[in-house]
Order: sequence, then C-alpha cells, then structure tokens
Amino acid sequence: MRRWVVLVSGVVIHLERDEVRARAALEQLGRERGLELGEAADWARVPAVLETSGSRAGREAVEGLERTDGVVRVDVVFVGVDSGEGAQPWT
Repeated sequence: MRRWVVLVSGVVIHLERDEVRARAALEQLGRERGLELGEAADWARVPAVLETSGSRAGREAVEGLERTDGVVRVDVVFVGVDSGEGAQPWT
C-alpha cells in the first residue's frame, strides 16, 4: 500500500459583508474538493477544514480560496499532518 502525506489545515474564511456575495461565495466554496465547511457563528466568518497532499498544495489551495469572488481573506489557524498507511490525498 502506498504511503501518503495529507496536510490537514483548519482555516477561517472571511467573506464580504454583502450578504448576497457572501452566500454566492459559500455556494462556490461548498463545491471545492478537500474543503469541508463548518457551521458559521455569523455569515461573514466560516470555519473550515482543508485537506491537501502537502505544504505546496496547501498553500496553492489557500491562494485559490482567496481568489474566490466574495472571499476577503483566509486565515490558516491550524496545520496537522496525517502520514498513515492508506491515507489518500484530495489533490
């Protein structure tokens, strides 16, 4: 069995204050592979978990999230590594 390293990041996605644009951004983010959105305390800040195949892929994924229309910025608040047998990367 191949051994993979999966980078797991906890992020907070900050959305624009315009609720229509924020909802559109959430809809688009909900389709991102490797991204699991959490329950937001308010509609402008959304916690999420991002899984990637390593640090470079993680950095590129965060940059991609920040380019999403309606996203103001993405804060990475936690990074962990899963390198167990059978772990499968998302990207």
